[in-house]
Amino acid sequence: HGAQEEYQVLRSLSIRIDPAEETLPDFILPVDAALPIAMVASLAFAALTRFLIYKYAQDSLGKIDPSSFNMFFFVEGIDLVFELADCFFLYNAGDLEFADDNHAILYAVFCSIGFSVVTYIVELGLWCCWRRALSTMAPHIICVHFAFEDTFQLILYVMVAASHAVESAGPSLVACVASALTFATLCSKLVAVFSTSLPCCSPHE
Repeated sequence: HGAQEEYQVLRSLSIRIDPAEETLPDFILPVDAALPIAMVASLAFAALTRFLIYKYAQDSLGKIDPSSFNMFFFVEGIDLVFELADCFFLYNAGDLEFADDNHAILYAVFCSIGFSVVTYIVELGLWCCWRRALSTMAPHIICVHFAFEDTFQLILYVMVAASHAVESAGPSLVACVASALTFATLCSKLVAVFSTSLPCCSPHE
């Protein structure tokens, strides 16, 4: 009986942990808090954008300047390519894997980008077949993009970069580039929407 117990102890000591699991960093915040924070902040930014569009960038019928929305739509297409590239490189670099999140960050990014792909395909169909309705819905569509894609992904990528910077030898270059690209496209969309509407930017002033 004593020999059997000794064998079990030695066997348990011989079990090795996967080296990949040993090196996974912890996420900078508990996931149960991080995802709601990202979502609430994204919705707040979208609400602020909707208010600014109402105040500066739409007419009395609730329509946005067609040239502004066409530019936004063009930038959105470029942004979709960047989103897919960011996700591809982050996934292959293993930057979306954390020891304590049960893949929640990875799934959140996948869901956000999947939503982006579906909405852009729907918008493309409306732009080709029902442009007048799309013009009326444009203020709401823009804010949906800001809420569930751009701002949400930006916050997640910044958290990912911060998590690797704290837990690893240094910040992840891929996560930093993804954060910078997401911020740049977010700013580009804001410029596209408001460039012909704000008094300081209007060419008519």
